[in-house]
Amino acid sequence: MSAILYNTNSSLIPKFQKYRQHRELPGVAKLGSQQGTANNGSDLDLPFESAHEKNSDAYLQDLCSSVYPQLLHQRVCKLSPAVDLPVHAFMCLIWKNFVTSWYGVKIPTSDDKFMVQLFELVEEIVSRMKKVDFRYESFLTDDLPLLLSQHIRTMRICLREDDVFRRYCQLTSYEEGYYPQTVTNYILSSVRCESTLQTSFLQALFNNLLLGKVLDKITEPYFVVAAIDKICEVRGTRPAKNGFKQWSFQDFKSSIAKVGKTIALMTSMNKDSKTKLSRPFPYIGAFSLFVDVLKLPERKPFLYAFGKTVQYWSAKSKSLNAIMQNLFFNILSRFFKKNDTRTLFVSLRSMLFPNDNKLGPGKEIPVGGEFKKFVDASIEKQWQSIRSRWVNQVLGIDRSGIQELNEVITKDKRCNRLLVIRILDCLLAQTSTKGA
Repeated sequence: MSAILYNTNSSLIPKFQKYRQHRELPGVAKLGSQQGTANNGSDLDLPFESAHEKNSDAYLQDLCSSVYPQLLHQRVCKLSPAVDLPVHAFMCLIWKNFVTSWYGVKIPTSDDKFMVQLFELVEEIVSRMKKVDFRYESFLTDDLPLLLSQHIRTMRICLREDDVFRRYCQLTSYEEGYYPQTVTNYILSSVRCESTLQTSFLQALFNNLLLGKVLDKITEPYFVVAAIDKICEVRGTRPAKNGFKQWSFQDFKSSIAKVGKTIALMTSMNKDSKTKLSRPFPYIGAFSLFVDVLKLPERKPFLYAFGKTVQYWSAKSKSLNAIMQNLFFNILSRFFKKNDTRTLFVSLRSMLFPNDNKLGPGKEIPVGGEFKKFVDASIEKQWQSIRSRWVNQVLGIDRSGIQELNEVITKDKRCNRLLVIRILDCLLAQTSTKGA
């Protein structure tokens, strides 16, 4: 770490800032290099300007170069467009909002070493994650459904409590202070720290920023409800059928093609990606989550009994077990091909930094009565979408059940945040096991 002035009240700071007005110092990050001006200290959330199409490789390189110092620009151009570049594009906006706003401004220095170390920190973490042989099958079939199921059951108990979060922590055996420090310690255990100052900075970076402010934005109930709202809009409602639909050879061909694709998904599986589960597929946690969310034993006891019978006999059949496993993992494989690491970080960056500048939502999040109106409107869309497909009659879903699930999502953001950290902890445990 470079020698910097720690006393932010020093009389040298105004002199340093005045000096910077007359001379551009190398290595101090600038926003919008394509604009030719630095927007240091600006409170305006002006969109980042680039001559290239947004989210293209060249655009992401421009975005990184606008924050990282000149000596890193060549390395930025050599970043892998599949993983490294989108991760750096996301992290450089974190550095811009929470590092370069004080480093070189409140702390007078023109040294590039600190920004270089941040660049290399991201590179090291990405490099280590690439080496991890992470098998997502057990995580998606058992670990994640178990955490979600426990969260939903616990929140249903806590909904009528005065202090929801305190009761939630008691029921989930959460000890105050355990998170996010445990997750931070694990991540930093693989990072080489050269000084106490560097360690303190990285602790604050993960605890207060990435797993603090940034995670608070991600777990905002508004975004979750808005995502469900968007799915309902995309799926739409099925129009009422008026009589019989006229037969069409094109529709017949399309139906045959869909059946053929389904059969292919059920019977084919890449041997390299085929994983032996610890128990028969019908007993995976995903089915338990389905039962818990819908409350099938209470709402449809006969359907639940029929499902348990089918589950028992299908688990005894190796053929049925293989067919169900092939279908499930082939669908997952297709999903992950469309939603890779690049797509994930581009979407995350767009949500947190809509203009690729300031941290904040693209539009003002409603609160109080306005938020209640927004949730009520979303519940109505969800209900209409479910009714149009007769799902309510088959699975016994009613409007009160939808309201309860939305209340689980929106009751206390701190519970959502704790759930996400527990999921992250589980992911890291999986990587630790595979890497051991």
